[in-house]
Amino acid sequence: MKITVLGCNGLYPSKQFNTSGYLLSVEKVNIVLDMGSGVFSTLKELVKPEKVNAIFISHLHFDHISDLGVYNYYLESKAKKGEFAGKIKLLVKNDESAVYRAIAGLNYFEIVEYSDKLTLFDLEFSFYKMKHPALSHAVTVEFKGKKFGYLSDGNVSENLEGVIKECDLTVAHAPFTKAQSGKEKPHSSAYDIALLAKKYKKQTLISHFAPDSDKKELEKEISFAREFCKLVTQGESYLV
Repeated sequence: MKITVLGCNGLYPSKQFNTSGYLLSVEKVNIVLDMGSGVFSTLKELVKPEKVNAIFISHLHFDHISDLGVYNYYLESKAKKGEFAGKIKLLVKNDESAVYRAIAGLNYFEIVEYSDKLTLFDLEFSFYKMKHPALSHAVTVEFKGKKFGYLSDGNVSENLEGVIKECDLTVAHAPFTKAQSGKEKPHSSAYDIALLAKKYKKQTLISHFAPDSDKKELEKEISFAREFCKLVTQGESYLV
Protein backbone atom coordinates (compact mmCIF):
# COMPACT_ATOMS: atom_id res chain seq x y z
CA MET A 1 0.00 0.00 0.00
CA LYS A 2 1.12 3.53 -0.75
CA ILE A 3 -0.34 6.84 0.46
CA THR A 4 0.24 10.03 -1.53
CA VAL A 5 -0.50 13.45 -0.03
CA LEU A 6 -2.75 15.44 -2.37
CA GLY A 7 -3.43 18.23 0.12
CA CYS A 8 -2.23 18.96 3.64
CA ASN A 9 -3.77 22.32 4.60
CA GLY A 10 -6.72 22.85 6.86
CA LEU A 11 -9.27 25.66 6.57
CA TYR A 12 -8.36 26.95 3.10
CA PRO A 13 -5.73 26.37 0.39
CA SER A 14 -2.64 28.47 -0.17
CA LYS A 15 -0.64 29.05 -3.33
CA GLN A 16 1.44 25.97 -2.57
CA PHE A 17 -0.88 23.66 -0.66
CA ASN A 18 -4.37 22.21 -1.19
CA THR A 19 -6.70 21.35 1.67
CA SER A 20 -7.27 17.76 2.78
CA GLY A 21 -6.85 14.91 0.34
CA TYR A 22 -4.87 11.67 0.04
CA LEU A 23 -4.57 8.90 -2.54
CA LEU A 24 -4.31 5.35 -1.21
CA SER A 25 -2.99 3.01 -3.91
CA VAL A 26 -3.27 -0.73 -3.32
CA GLU A 27 -2.08 -2.70 -6.36
CA LYS A 28 -4.56 -1.58 -9.06
CA VAL A 29 -7.09 -0.07 -6.65
CA ASN A 30 -7.18 3.69 -5.99
CA ILE A 31 -9.02 5.10 -2.99
CA VAL A 32 -9.19 8.86 -2.37
CA LEU A 33 -9.48 10.01 1.23
CA ASP A 34 -11.28 13.36 1.37
CA MET A 35 -11.58 15.80 -1.53
CA GLY A 36 -10.62 19.27 -0.36
CA SER A 37 -10.02 22.44 -2.34
CA GLY A 38 -7.40 21.94 -5.08
CA VAL A 39 -7.20 18.19 -4.58
CA PHE A 40 -8.91 17.25 -7.85
CA SER A 41 -6.27 18.92 -10.05
CA THR A 42 -3.45 17.25 -8.13
CA LEU A 43 -5.20 13.87 -8.30
CA LYS A 44 -5.63 14.29 -12.07
CA GLU A 45 -1.84 14.49 -12.48
CA LEU A 46 -1.44 11.06 -10.87
CA VAL A 47 -4.36 8.92 -12.03
CA LYS A 48 -7.31 9.28 -14.36
CA PRO A 49 -10.09 10.49 -12.04
CA GLU A 50 -12.59 8.18 -13.74
CA LYS A 51 -10.40 5.23 -12.72
CA VAL A 52 -10.67 5.98 -8.99
CA ASN A 53 -12.50 3.12 -7.30
CA ALA A 54 -13.91 4.94 -4.28
CA ILE A 55 -13.76 8.18 -2.28
CA PHE A 56 -13.96 8.24 1.51
CA ILE A 57 -15.31 11.42 3.12
CA SER A 58 -14.43 11.78 6.80
CA HIS A 59 -16.90 14.59 7.48
CA LEU A 60 -18.73 17.34 5.68
CA HIS A 61 -16.59 20.41 6.35
CA PHE A 62 -15.74 22.28 3.17
CA ASP A 63 -11.96 21.86 3.46
CA HIS A 64 -12.63 18.12 3.06
CA ILE A 65 -15.27 18.11 0.32
CA SER A 66 -14.88 21.27 -1.81
CA ASP A 67 -13.75 19.52 -4.99
CA LEU A 68 -16.51 16.91 -5.13
CA GLY A 69 -18.62 19.24 -7.28
CA VAL A 70 -15.94 19.84 -9.91
CA TYR A 71 -15.09 16.12 -9.83
CA ASN A 72 -18.74 15.44 -10.73
CA TYR A 73 -18.51 17.96 -13.62
CA TYR A 74 -15.43 16.12 -14.90
CA LEU A 75 -17.20 12.76 -14.82
CA GLU A 76 -20.21 14.30 -16.58
CA SER A 77 -17.98 15.60 -19.38
CA LYS A 78 -16.39 12.17 -19.79
CA ALA A 79 -19.79 10.48 -19.82
CA LYS A 80 -21.02 12.78 -22.60
CA LYS A 81 -18.03 11.73 -24.70
CA GLY A 82 -18.69 8.05 -24.00
CA GLU A 83 -15.49 7.81 -21.96
CA PHE A 84 -17.11 7.05 -18.61
CA ALA A 85 -20.07 4.95 -17.57
CA GLY A 86 -21.36 4.16 -14.13
CA LYS A 87 -20.62 5.85 -10.83
CA ILE A 88 -17.75 6.14 -8.37
CA LYS A 89 -18.48 4.88 -4.88
CA LEU A 90 -18.66 7.71 -2.35
CA LEU A 91 -18.27 6.53 1.23
CA VAL A 92 -19.96 9.19 3.35
CA LYS A 93 -21.95 9.48 6.57
CA ASN A 94 -25.36 11.13 6.51
CA ASP A 95 -25.30 13.96 9.06
CA GLU A 96 -28.81 15.13 8.05
CA SER A 97 -27.41 18.43 6.73
CA ALA A 98 -28.13 20.42 3.60
CA VAL A 99 -24.51 19.77 2.60
CA TYR A 100 -25.11 16.01 2.68
CA ARG A 101 -28.26 16.39 0.58
CA ALA A 102 -26.30 18.40 -2.00
CA ILE A 103 -23.59 15.73 -2.19
CA ALA A 104 -26.19 12.97 -2.45
CA GLY A 105 -27.54 14.80 -5.51
CA LEU A 106 -24.27 14.52 -7.45
CA ASN A 107 -25.29 12.06 -10.11
CA TYR A 108 -21.94 10.44 -10.92
CA PHE A 109 -21.31 9.19 -7.39
CA GLU A 110 -22.90 6.18 -5.72
CA ILE A 111 -23.54 6.94 -2.06
CA VAL A 112 -22.32 4.21 0.31
CA GLU A 113 -23.15 5.07 3.91
CA TYR A 114 -20.62 3.34 6.11
CA SER A 115 -21.16 2.07 9.64
CA ASP A 116 -18.51 -0.07 11.36
CA LYS A 117 -16.93 -2.30 8.73
CA LEU A 118 -17.01 -2.69 4.97
CA THR A 119 -15.24 -4.89 2.42
CA LEU A 120 -14.58 -3.38 -1.02
CA PHE A 121 -12.09 -4.43 -3.73
CA ASP A 122 -10.59 -7.05 -1.33
CA LEU A 123 -9.82 -4.25 1.15
CA GLU A 124 -11.11 -4.34 4.73
CA PHE A 125 -12.37 -0.93 5.86
CA SER A 126 -13.13 -0.11 9.50
CA PHE A 127 -14.62 3.20 10.66
CA TYR A 128 -14.29 4.98 14.00
CA LYS A 129 -16.11 8.03 15.32
CA MET A 130 -13.83 10.94 16.21
CA LYS A 131 -14.09 13.52 18.99
CA HIS A 132 -15.01 16.54 16.90
CA PRO A 133 -17.84 19.12 16.74
CA ALA A 134 -18.96 17.70 13.39
CA LEU A 135 -19.84 14.06 12.74
CA SER A 136 -16.32 12.94 11.82
CA HIS A 137 -14.85 9.48 11.29
CA ALA A 138 -11.45 7.87 11.00
CA VAL A 139 -10.87 4.90 8.71
CA THR A 140 -8.44 2.01 8.63
CA VAL A 141 -7.74 -0.03 5.51
CA GLU A 142 -6.25 -3.52 5.73
CA PHE A 143 -4.75 -5.56 2.90
CA LYS A 144 -2.56 -8.68 3.07
CA GLY A 145 -1.61 -8.15 6.69
CA LYS A 146 -0.78 -4.44 6.38
CA LYS A 147 -3.00 -1.76 7.87
CA PHE A 148 -3.18 1.96 7.11
CA GLY A 149 -5.03 4.51 9.25
CA TYR A 150 -6.45 7.93 8.44
CA LEU A 151 -7.27 10.05 11.47
CA SER A 152 -9.19 13.00 10.13
CA ASP A 153 -10.28 15.90 12.33
CA GLY A 154 -10.66 15.09 16.02
CA ASN A 155 -9.12 15.42 19.44
CA VAL A 156 -7.45 12.68 21.46
CA SER A 157 -9.85 9.82 22.22
CA GLU A 158 -9.89 6.07 22.73
CA ASN A 159 -10.66 5.58 19.03
CA LEU A 160 -7.82 7.88 17.94
CA GLU A 161 -5.32 6.06 20.13
CA GLY A 162 -6.61 2.69 18.95
CA VAL A 163 -6.03 3.53 15.30
CA ILE A 164 -2.40 4.52 15.91
CA LYS A 165 -1.84 1.39 18.01
CA GLU A 166 -3.16 -1.05 15.40
CA CYS A 167 -1.90 0.50 12.15
CA ASP A 168 1.48 0.17 10.46
CA LEU A 169 1.22 3.76 9.22
CA THR A 170 -1.26 6.48 10.19
CA VAL A 171 -1.91 9.95 8.81
CA ALA A 172 -3.19 12.14 11.64
CA HIS A 173 -4.73 15.60 11.44
CA ALA A 174 -2.99 17.32 14.34
CA PRO A 175 -2.34 20.97 13.48
CA PHE A 176 -2.07 22.40 16.98
CA THR A 177 1.01 23.21 19.03
CA LYS A 178 0.94 22.37 22.74
CA ALA A 179 0.01 25.99 23.50
CA GLN A 180 -2.98 25.80 21.16
CA SER A 181 -4.24 22.44 22.37
CA GLY A 182 -6.93 21.60 24.91
CA LYS A 183 -9.50 18.91 25.72
CA GLU A 184 -12.33 20.89 24.12
CA LYS A 185 -10.48 21.78 20.92
CA PRO A 186 -11.58 20.22 17.58
CA HIS A 187 -8.11 18.80 16.87
CA SER A 188 -5.31 17.09 18.73
CA SER A 189 -1.85 18.57 18.93
CA ALA A 190 1.13 17.25 17.02
CA TYR A 191 2.73 16.57 20.40
CA ASP A 192 -0.22 14.36 21.47
CA ILE A 193 0.16 12.28 18.32
CA ALA A 194 3.92 12.01 18.71
CA LEU A 195 3.46 10.69 22.26
CA LEU A 196 1.21 7.90 20.95
CA ALA A 197 3.49 7.13 18.01
CA LYS A 198 6.42 6.68 20.38
CA LYS A 199 4.34 4.75 22.92
CA TYR A 200 3.28 2.15 20.36
CA LYS A 201 6.37 2.43 18.13
CA LYS A 202 4.21 3.05 15.06
CA GLN A 203 4.91 5.28 12.05
CA THR A 204 2.68 8.34 12.12
CA LEU A 205 2.46 11.37 9.81
CA ILE A 206 1.15 14.76 10.93
CA SER A 207 -1.02 16.74 8.49
CA HIS A 208 -3.81 19.34 8.16
CA PHE A 209 -1.79 22.46 8.85
CA ALA A 210 -3.31 25.90 9.21
CA PRO A 211 -2.07 28.07 6.31
CA ASP A 212 -0.24 30.33 8.78
CA SER A 213 1.01 27.55 11.07
CA ASP A 214 4.53 27.49 12.44
CA LYS A 215 5.76 24.15 11.10
CA LYS A 216 9.18 24.65 12.68
CA GLU A 217 7.51 24.79 16.09
CA LEU A 218 5.51 21.64 15.31
CA GLU A 219 8.70 19.86 14.22
CA LYS A 220 10.40 20.95 17.42
CA GLU A 221 7.57 19.65 19.57
CA ILE A 222 7.59 16.19 17.95
CA SER A 223 11.40 15.90 17.73
CA PHE A 224 11.51 13.55 20.75
CA ALA A 225 9.66 10.97 18.59
CA ARG A 226 11.34 11.66 15.27
CA GLU A 227 11.99 7.93 14.78
CA PHE A 228 8.23 7.39 14.52
CA CYS A 229 6.61 10.73 13.74
CA LYS A 230 7.07 13.51 11.17
CA LEU A 231 5.17 16.16 9.22
CA VAL A 232 3.82 15.26 5.79
CA THR A 233 4.85 17.00 2.59
CA GLN A 234 2.29 17.56 -0.17
CA GLY A 235 3.18 15.49 -3.24
CA GLU A 236 5.20 12.94 -1.26
CA SER A 237 4.30 9.25 -1.14
CA TYR A 238 4.77 6.95 1.84
CA LEU A 239 4.78 3.17 1.88
CA VAL A 240 2.70 1.26 4.41
